[in-house]
Amino acid sequence: MKKILFALTITTLLYSCQSAEYSFRMIRPVLSETLHYENDTMELVLAAPKVHVDAMSFTLTNKLGSPLKILWDDFSMAINGETDRVLHKNSRYIDKNSLQPNTTIAAGAHIVEKIFPTADAKLITDRKGETRVILEPFLPQKYNRGKELHNSKILIHLAYEIENKKFYKDVELLVKVTS
Repeated sequence: MKKILFALTITTLLYSCQSAEYSFRMIRPVLSETLHYENDTMELVLAAPKVHVDAMSFTLTNKLGSPLKILWDDFSMAINGETDRVLHKNSRYIDKNSLQPNTTIAAGAHIVEKIFPTADAKLITDRKGETRVILEPFLPQKYNRGKELHNSKILIHLAYEIENKKFYKDVELLVKVTS
């Protein structure tokens, strides 16, 4: 009996320590397994986040003959309905609650960006008394925590401006835990 109980305990521990793996599918504005969306204005390619990665990456290409501005203050991300502002790769922690300057993409050019919810940025003080910013991983590493995300949705609300006119595009991803 003790051997069976020991084997069950070890199996449970190994299973709970298993790394989570995820798959993503764009479900809005179009269905896309490659996380790719394109219209007359832009081309958007999202990179599926990986475990241990603290942000979601994307490439946005301006297909117009005039500049396209990303309006970071109107940009947001929602995970299972919980909405948060985003910070991007050139943001500073100290400015996370302040206005963020727009990013202009020249005609025919592109930008590679990383975004993460402001709630994932934490200010910590280490044992040496030094203060630094850490970003929590975008996706849980452990399967037992990651399975909470199975069939969840990530909504990215893009806000941009072309010739002083604002536009909005919602991109929704469906998350599956595959292991």
